[in-house]
Amino acid sequence: MELNNEIIDDFLFCKYRAYLKLIGQRGVRSDYELVEEELYVQYKKQFLEDIESYYKSEQIINPVSSLDKRSRLSPSLLINPHVKGDNFLISFDALRIVSHANARKKMQSIPLMITPKEKVTKNEKISLTIKTILLNSVIPKFSETGKIVFGKKLLTSLVRIKDYRKIAQKMLDDLTALSMENGKPSIVRCDNCRMCEFEKSCRKYLVERDDLSLMGSLSAAEILKRNKKGVFTINQLSYGFRPKRFKRARITGRPFSPELKALAIRDKKTYILDIPFEIKSGMIEIFLDFEGLPDENFVYLIGLIIKDKNSERGVCFWANSQTNERAIFQKFVKTISGYKDFVIYHYGSYEIRELRRAVCFR
Repeated sequence: MELNNEIIDDFLFCKYRAYLKLIGQRGVRSDYELVEEELYVQYKKQFLEDIESYYKSEQIINPVSSLDKRSRLSPSLLINPHVKGDNFLISFDALRIVSHANARKKMQSIPLMITPKEKVTKNEKISLTIKTILLNSVIPKFSETGKIVFGKKLLTSLVRIKDYRKIAQKMLDDLTALSMENGKPSIVRCDNCRMCEFEKSCRKYLVERDDLSLMGSLSAAEILKRNKKGVFTINQLSYGFRPKRFKRARITGRPFSPELKALAIRDKKTYILDIPFEIKSGMIEIFLDFEGLPDENFVYLIGLIIKDKNSERGVCFWANSQTNERAIFQKFVKTISGYKDFVIYHYGSYEIRELRRAVCFR
């Protein structure tokens, strides 16, 4: 199967996902993927509607036939160009051909891609660089930079190709080898899995193996390090916990222990490192959870469960847009201010980070 945009982006997302696509498998696309695709179509339509105001003095060619080594290009803006090579067929949202400052090189190509994300990720810069390397293997027009148009405001981020060329070439070599050899890569669970069409089948496989990546707190490098020591499962890892060694780690400021987490999973218990304060009998217990869009620094839901001796009730505050965000934080503060003696429970650092940001609302 020849390389295309989907395979390249899948490889950066997850090597195993790219492998499944290369052998012709398909899963059920997640809601996240469907929404992202819908936003991409929406933002691209808006970009194309506005394109004449961006490039008033340039020749705009839309649609464009596939480009190959025989293509002759002149200064212009090509919309949706497809580039055909020996083992790939890729496309760009747009390709700008301009006169190069260096007379010997005559022209320069500036590839452009659109992403629905509100922040440009490193993977998207690498993806653009990989496609630019493939482009230049067919049409040797010197490319120093590329552009990524992102988010609802259609902002533009400039990408210097040379900054990502080394890692992009390594990724491209690995992907080419995978497409030719069809060697099955290992399955490692990561945050991306929740958004993947193959999530259910991969998770079933990992659960059956009691795989270390299910813990979610070990990187691929850390998993490989433990595999070399003969530790392949969460159960095996749990037997590596050493209280004395952990005590020394706490002194150096590194209290987290994957082995202790594995032990908690094995024993089905919650181990408490320290109780930072005394929880008095009769205190109101408030369980706090935020849901938000980190890329946009936007919390759209604050959820509370408030529990005392005699009752338990849930409270939710919704923000339909960022303009309503301040109001839901004010409602949250007003709600908890009605209690004199309470303790708040939350999971992870997200809530604390967003509460600190909310201080700036004043």
